[in-house]
Amino acid sequence: MKLKKVMSVLLAASIALGATACGSSGKASGTKAPDAGNTGAENTAAGSTAEPIEIRMSWWGGDSRNERMNQVLDLYESQHPGITVTREYTGWSDYFIKYSTQASSGTQPDVSPMVMQSIQEYVNKGVLLPLDEYVTSGALDLSDWSNAAVSPGMVNGKLYAVVYAITSQGVVYNTKLLEQAGVEEPKENWTVAEFVAYCKELREKLPKDIWIVEDAAYSDHAIESFMRSKGKTLYAEDGKSLGFDKEDLAEWFSMWDDLRKSGCVPSAAITAEVYGAPYEQTMFGSNKSVMVFQNANLIPTFQALVDGEVKITREPRYSDIPGEFMQPTAFAVNPKSKHIKESIELINWLVNDVDGNLIFKADYGTPGDPDVLQAIKDQATEEQKKNYGFVEVLLNDDKLPSNNARAEGSSSVLDVLLRSVYEDISSESTNMASGIDKFFNEASAILSKNP
Repeated sequence: MKLKKVMSVLLAASIALGATACGSSGKASGTKAPDAGNTGAENTAAGSTAEPIEIRMSWWGGDSRNERMNQVLDLYESQHPGITVTREYTGWSDYFIKYSTQASSGTQPDVSPMVMQSIQEYVNKGVLLPLDEYVTSGALDLSDWSNAAVSPGMVNGKLYAVVYAITSQGVVYNTKLLEQAGVEEPKENWTVAEFVAYCKELREKLPKDIWIVEDAAYSDHAIESFMRSKGKTLYAEDGKSLGFDKEDLAEWFSMWDDLRKSGCVPSAAITAEVYGAPYEQTMFGSNKSVMVFQNANLIPTFQALVDGEVKITREPRYSDIPGEFMQPTAFAVNPKSKHIKESIELINWLVNDVDGNLIFKADYGTPGDPDVLQAIKDQATEEQKKNYGFVEVLLNDDKLPSNNARAEGSSSVLDVLLRSVYEDISSESTNMASGIDKFFNEASAILSKNP
């Protein structure tokens, strides 16, 4: 069974100094009031014209998310007379197919969410509006946001999207199985060598039908975290080549090969059987593995499935450099929008308004705004607090490198990575050196076409 798996710099000092909070009237209801100064748009404010303004906004999600977002936008409209938000939503698998088609003709919505996997492509195509001047003016108030919360929306030193929510991958574990083994919980900051030793210790103390950790050798986020902890990146800054060497990838796969051969990790065939399965059918979700590399926002989901208490710790690192990759959902603006000013105001409200975010319940992940995050935490369950707390630690980690937008063609590169390296090497249908050589050759051919 084949497996498939479908910012570089911080804000300039002038932006950080210019993005000051304005007024307190909005804050009282949970919103940071935008500055009425120059926004660079030649639009008419909603309150100064009798003409109604219609803003198109898109997102992806299922029924529950759609219901929440509609309630959020209903609240926005009630607070902003004369503004109507036309809503366009699809499932995740169809979202970027539709967006790409619209963007090719400049007809995409005024406001649309982006993810790190695709933002570089749309920046290269010129279909996302640079937002730095709106931060400088205060129209987008990010004044108390951390660099880790802002940088995921940056490409080539410019801000193109404002984070609505962030999650990140960590090592999720089942405390009951650790207690059964008589082994202490893993450290918050541990090295790759300590992770391997910990897995092997658990292997000696648990029944053979319990796997120690699910195979993360194919996880693009785990690979990226590993490379970042070595002071490297998944892609070069110009997006035209990889940001790591063959030796780095060989070291990563050798580690997992060692864990697989020592019985800590399932075989490639067993991993393939459960890949993409519902969470209750995964090894961790069915109490058959101690640990899994997964996103923090899945803690409540897993807690409802497993027998023991579910906790999360940070991913093992190669060096003193932390490597976690912040995974954002971030709002961007169509540069051809007829209502740029109003679109900016909508985004500012969405990311900073406490009441709206309490309705949405952080369904995309942890909010970037610290006031919103605190309000969400105050109403959170214990499992949700673990999620928010984990991401908050990362947001406040000054050593965590800024996110680098993934290069255009990243999906194709990662498909090759799985096909040429993980699948073939883990199943021993090819040797590691040959698989890695093939990957670097094919990845180079893909990335060399980038502008």
